[in-house]
Amino acid sequence: MASRQLFWHYVFFPGMIFHELSHYIACIFCGVKVRKVKFFGTEEAYVAHEQPNVWQSIVITLAPFVLGNFFAILLLNAANAMLSEFNIIVIIYYWFAFALILYSFPSVQDAKNSFSTLINFYSKAILRGKKASMRIFWLITFPFVFIPLVLLLGLMLLFNYAFAFRIIWLAFVLLSAYNPGIITALFSLIDAILMGIAKALSTQ
Repeated sequence: MASRQLFWHYVFFPGMIFHELSHYIACIFCGVKVRKVKFFGTEEAYVAHEQPNVWQSIVITLAPFVLGNFFAILLLNAANAMLSEFNIIVIIYYWFAFALILYSFPSVQDAKNSFSTLINFYSKAILRGKKASMRIFWLITFPFVFIPLVLLLGLMLLFNYAFAFRIIWLAFVLLSAYNPGIITALFSLIDAILMGIAKALSTQ
C-alpha cells in the first residue's frame, strides 16, 4: 500500500472501522450470515458473508455511505453548536465526522459484488423468468431501477479511485451542515445556469 494512503488509514482509522461495521450491521439487518470480520488493516478490512440476493447486496454495499454520512452530519451539527466554546470535544467530533465521510464510499469489491448480483438478477428475471408478466414487469423497471443503480454505484466508485473527490464531498457535507441555506442557493444557481444554457441552445 502506498505510504500516503497508509497515512490516511492511520489518521482516519475510525472511518475504516465504521465502514466495515456498517456492512456488518447491514448483514444482520438483512439476515445474511456473517462468516468473518476484519474491521481494520493496513492492507485490507472486510466482512466475509454468505451470498446475498440482489436487494440485500445493494443494502450491504450502500450501508457505509448512508450510515456514515448520517452520523457524520449529526456530529458536525453538534460540533458547530459548540464552536463558541471551542474545546477538545469539538476537535474530536470534527475528526470523527471527517473520518466517517472519507471512508463512506463503496470499495471496488463492494461495487463489483453489487454490479454482479444486479446484472445476474435482471438477466435471469428478464430472459429466464417463468412468468411472462413478471418478465415484462422487470423489463419495464430496467430504465428506472437497474440503470440508476448502476450509475449510482459507478459514480460512488469514482470516489474510491480519486481521493480529491472525497475531499470535495467532505467540503459539501461540511458546508451543508454549517448552513443548509447555502446548499439550497447553490442548487438554485446551478438550475438557473442549466436553464439559461438550455434556453440559449433552443434559440439557435
